[in-house]
Amino acid sequence: MLNRVLQPFQALSCSHSSSTVARPASPLASSTPQPQRDAAADAAEMAALQARVAELNEQLAKAKADLAEVRARVSTLEADPTTWPGKYTVSRNVLVMDGQNSRLECLGTMDEITCTPATLEESTVASPPLLVSSEDSSQQPSSFQEEDDNPGRTIRKLSLNTEQRLAHPHLAPAQRIINFLRLHVANNLESLEAVPEEYAQMLIEVCEKAAVVFAMDPTFLSLRSPAYIMGDIHGSASDLSFFMGNLLNFDHLCYTPSQWLFLGDYVDRGVAGCEVAAMLFAVKCVAPDSVFLLRGNHELAEVNRNTAQYRGGSFLAQCRQRFGYPLGDKVNRAFNAVFAQLPVAAEINGKIFCCHAGIPRPLRGSDYRAMVELLRSNTLPRVEWWADYPLKTDEDKQWSLLISSLLWSDPAPEGLELDSEGYGPNESRGSRTHCFGQPALERFFEQTGYEFLIRAHEVQQNGLRLCLNGKVITVFSSSGYCGGVNGSGALYLNRGKIRLISCTTGIRGRSKYHNQDTATTTTTAAAAATTTTTEAATAAPTPSTSA
Repeated sequence: MLNRVLQPFQALSCSHSSSTVARPASPLASSTPQPQRDAAADAAEMAALQARVAELNEQLAKAKADLAEVRARVSTLEADPTTWPGKYTVSRNVLVMDGQNSRLECLGTMDEITCTPATLEESTVASPPLLVSSEDSSQQPSSFQEEDDNPGRTIRKLSLNTEQRLAHPHLAPAQRIINFLRLHVANNLESLEAVPEEYAQMLIEVCEKAAVVFAMDPTFLSLRSPAYIMGDIHGSASDLSFFMGNLLNFDHLCYTPSQWLFLGDYVDRGVAGCEVAAMLFAVKCVAPDSVFLLRGNHELAEVNRNTAQYRGGSFLAQCRQRFGYPLGDKVNRAFNAVFAQLPVAAEINGKIFCCHAGIPRPLRGSDYRAMVELLRSNTLPRVEWWADYPLKTDEDKQWSLLISSLLWSDPAPEGLELDSEGYGPNESRGSRTHCFGQPALERFFEQTGYEFLIRAHEVQQNGLRLCLNGKVITVFSSSGYCGGVNGSGALYLNRGKIRLISCTTGIRGRSKYHNQDTATTTTTAAAAATTTTTEAATAAPTPSTSA
């Protein structure tokens, strides 16, 4: 770039020098009289040359300044990879996976969209197939495939290193649970019933190791792109396997350049809550710098142990059905001990705020900048039961309000009456929750410097939704939720782009526990559930059926 700027300056300098240096006179020219040059013309030519030199010097100085700015940005990125120098934008292309292959579709508007087929237009950009067809499935090395109503969809289990020599103490139990799940969850979960005690012990062991690993993460994460983001999974092992099997480079977490961020709600309502949570705990132990899990409202003990509301769909009921009583309660307590260690929010490149539900609402007299700094302080109490957390001081009240905001709130629907701070009631979630509107969101961005909010918490027909002027992105990664026909979604962040992924295949209902009247299948477990119902009477805000 500097050479291109200097080239005309150098050429001009050479031409100017050649015109002023005396040359030997030619014999033929000596006999011919030369006309006298006009002094005024010479002065005008000299002034023009000097103006051109000044112009080139100005261009040279600007080029040097641009080069210095670029070098400064490169140095900043090398020193702090979490900083992205530019602004983020949402890509209008959505990667849609719907059977034998995949395609890119284009969003028509960025204001309010739920990514339904009616609002998607065919894109002229070609996309290579990402899915394995039924004819080619036999050629794949993966040992995990799940039966599906759609024969074009092949579910591939997460493939990890099976080497026996594992140096880190957390890796051995993590690898054992990964291999065990690959062997026993290939086609159905009933095969696990033959080894309940062994399986329960393996789950407890991986929970103990995972709790140590998660405790080393701060409660507010600072991550960098590239990164994949997934929303609510709710015990859908097939969705987890599908996305990770297709999006992982080389099918191996340790060799992928992207980080993985999960936004919470791993259990409850789905049939494979134990398996989803255990697999995520295991891959966190295997790749602690690549996998990050946030806490959702269903990772609160007062929620996933609430058999009164969720009946057989609660995580506690699932543990009791799988392992009986009291072993099922022991497994449930082991998982909740890990849930208490999970972070509650994350930022990506300092520009994108991520959490399960909504922005952190401050107490009156405070602001959002103070809330983010409070999260950065890493002093958030890591407790299992937030419903019983004492509210003795203003700090206790602020923590309780933060948990309610980050784990329970929703974007305000159109027409909802908001207060002076930009918040409104959230009747579907309970009296202790709220909705945040456009004024509150804009104030949050203005005071913190964030540009987007990425959240989960609400089921979406095709797994994705953009709202509040396209600045709030909801991602939901559990298809067939509660017996419905919704798809699942994920996000990919890299080089200033937020790319949307929507999977519309295999969206039949998967939760056999939904609307099931009995909490468990054994008399002893049902009797034990009676005491838990009393414990859950003081549960945190009542969740809706949407998340």
